[in-house]
Amino acid sequence: MNKFFALVRRALQTETRLARSHLARCFLGGFVLWTLITTQFQMFFRGAPGLDLFRSVTYYNFFFITILGTAFFATSITEEKEERTLGLLKMAGVGAPTLILGKWTPRMIGAFFLLSIQIPFTVLAITLGGVLWNQIGAAYLSLFGHLFLVGNIGLLCSVVMSTTTGACGVATLILVVYHFLPMVLQGIFRNSQGTILGDIVLSFSGKLGEMNGFGSIGRTMTTGFSSSWWSFQLLSNLILGTVILLIAGGVFDLCTRNEKEEGTLNVFDRIRKRSAALSNRRVWQSAILWKDFHFVGGGAWFLGLKLFLYLTSIFLFTLGLAPSSNRFYEHLGGALFGWSAFFIVLEIGIMSARLYRSELSQKTWSSLVLLPRSSTEIIYSKLLGGLSVTLPLLCCMFLSLILIPDEFADFLGEVFSDSSFFLGFSYFISQIVLAFHISTYLSITQKWAHWPIAVFLSGFILFMANMMIGGCLFWGGSSGISEEPVFFMGCLLSGALILFIHLRTRTRLIALAAE
Repeated sequence: MNKFFALVRRALQTETRLARSHLARCFLGGFVLWTLITTQFQMFFRGAPGLDLFRSVTYYNFFFITILGTAFFATSITEEKEERTLGLLKMAGVGAPTLILGKWTPRMIGAFFLLSIQIPFTVLAITLGGVLWNQIGAAYLSLFGHLFLVGNIGLLCSVVMSTTTGACGVATLILVVYHFLPMVLQGIFRNSQGTILGDIVLSFSGKLGEMNGFGSIGRTMTTGFSSSWWSFQLLSNLILGTVILLIAGGVFDLCTRNEKEEGTLNVFDRIRKRSAALSNRRVWQSAILWKDFHFVGGGAWFLGLKLFLYLTSIFLFTLGLAPSSNRFYEHLGGALFGWSAFFIVLEIGIMSARLYRSELSQKTWSSLVLLPRSSTEIIYSKLLGGLSVTLPLLCCMFLSLILIPDEFADFLGEVFSDSSFFLGFSYFISQIVLAFHISTYLSITQKWAHWPIAVFLSGFILFMANMMIGGCLFWGGSSGISEEPVFFMGCLLSGALILFIHLRTRTRLIALAAE
């Protein structure tokens, strides 16, 4: 217990001395305050403004826990692995239970601090009307259960994986499957009700859906809620989280028995190396682009596997939503285009946060810039190699254009025929590109900005900025102004910010090469 308390005390002391911890709590409190202000302006047009406020705050907490909690807990053990201090802790006699709980407990306490700053706003929600103490208690317990589950999933991934990037990626994948699997199973087997397999799968998907914190919060926020605080979602999340915590403790010694030295190949690297050995042994003329095509994009075999998985997942998704539709191919084309566009943005966002950070964390950036190439050529060669992650999705999008050519032509005609729509679409695209640049800049300037945090913060900053600007225009009586000048000025401002951050990122990368 002395070792456990020593780890917890050291982690909490370090946390209190970091400015980003206090800024995060102030930022979240300011965000909740902004939500309160918007609710106050609309309270005369709503029947239960307090319930609307508390519902918004609860859903914000849910998404914060799901996205940021993944990265927050996934660094528990991997940070010790990457800093090469895990072996020293084990030599000092710190056992697996002590180390796991000593790294997990301070993070859980920090998450409680983020939830505790919202208590005054919760009281204001009751004052505004429409929400009861019973709903508040049930909602916060649902959030606690979800936090406990997400934290333990991130902890297990941190124990199993050797890097923070891998732990965050696996934890994110598990949470995506956990939230969307019930919907997919119910869509596929809804016409099989009455059969043994169909009943089993539908019953399993129903229970899995009840374990989802998002649905539990939605049920809690209904008017007239009078159920018990101890819902099935809370109990199941606590039980499943405890099981995952015990599994993490059980596999800790096995997964950390032999620490990998820096530069050691993992399983995927061995597969890529073997496939490259079986194919052409010569690299391309652009060696840096070739390197990132294989080590960031995954190479031809991995990209082909991703294409197969994307096509299979989208096909099953469409089959689950419209299994007997006469316009199945049109639905499939629309799903391919929509999901491809969404995942292209997500893939580029993750790539932008990982591309240069991996070189910096592995101490290879200084060596890379010593090659007889200009810094500009190296930076943009890596960018082109990293963009290879979008090749499977571009193939899916091309296939969707074959299935729905008329709808795509109509969309292009609408974009270019309406100047207001064209400027609005251009502004939307510029905001996405700006988010990529912010994500890249955060990843190379802030050591704590792992890719889930960098991607989330960049999108959240732009979302809040647009909401505040839009709110100021509306509340300032400017709602009668034409949209075209607003979008045009927004495009100019976004372009200027993109250019500024782009040049700052390039300058910072060149400066880091000299450190």
